[in-house]
Amino acid sequence: MDRVSRGLLIYAVTPLHVGVGRAEGAHVDLPVQRDEFGLPTIWASSLKGSLKSHARSRSPNDAKLVFGPDPDGGPPDHASGAALLDARLLAIPARSVRGVWAYVTSPHMLRTFVTYAEALGAFQPLAEKACALLQATAGLSEGRAAVSDHALLHGGRLFLNEVELQAEVKREVGDFIEELDKALGGDLPKKALAVVSDDVAKEVVNRSTLVQYRVRLDSARKTVVEGALWSEEYVPQFTVFASGVVCRPVALKDATIKAEEICEKFTKLLTNGQGNKANVWVGGKETIGKGLISVYIWTR
Repeated sequence: MDRVSRGLLIYAVTPLHVGVGRAEGAHVDLPVQRDEFGLPTIWASSLKGSLKSHARSRSPNDAKLVFGPDPDGGPPDHASGAALLDARLLAIPARSVRGVWAYVTSPHMLRTFVTYAEALGAFQPLAEKACALLQATAGLSEGRAAVSDHALLHGGRLFLNEVELQAEVKREVGDFIEELDKALGGDLPKKALAVVSDDVAKEVVNRSTLVQYRVRLDSARKTVVEGALWSEEYVPQFTVFASGVVCRPVALKDATIKAEEICEKFTKLLTNGQGNKANVWVGGKETIGKGLISVYIWTR
């Protein structure tokens, strides 16, 4: 087999700032990465760099084999054995009048997840639950939502990030969030989910991201340095992304490493041989407690 794939679910243990640098005219000085539809994402290049750095601390030689040689190390003697996919948003926390907060997803996010699942041959049975949820919420109008639990509703209405929606409980919503919790090893802090239309989702997602203002102080005077005030955007804690890795054979001078072995090394490098979960730092602001993620590796 020329290619072997693994699905990756990414869970934000702390808020994340995987940024794009300064953005002129944006609502925040240092925004997070977004996909072509305006939803928060982690580009494959950023994800791969973080995973490579994590793997290098365990075995530099295997990290080079799986993730490729460093670009400043001279002419490469082989290509990277692992190709990463962009991490796409699957579910994000949003403030709720009832229940404090709930996860939010949309048909677009679910379809993207199903597309990844089909391409990778992974994420079962979660992908089946996603397909059932898509069918159950087909034609969801802008002012309506489907929820997992009556506890989220107040007089038949759902209030997410100050957005008011008519809502009804659907079994498929609960089935999906239950299966997602299983996929994450029972790590979800809350099994409350709302499915909203794509139009509403973008507004809710934008209101879910955090904006933190920072200053730089003059150490002697303990005053703010002139012009040293800026804002940073963060994806909230508990957010879930979906990604994947495609492993391919690596041709060395004296041997060829099979794709299956590359995937095995990928998993072992990240998890240190302990199950299918790895804790990795990604993006910036690590020294102030931001950017810790859990990566869950799926073999089917």
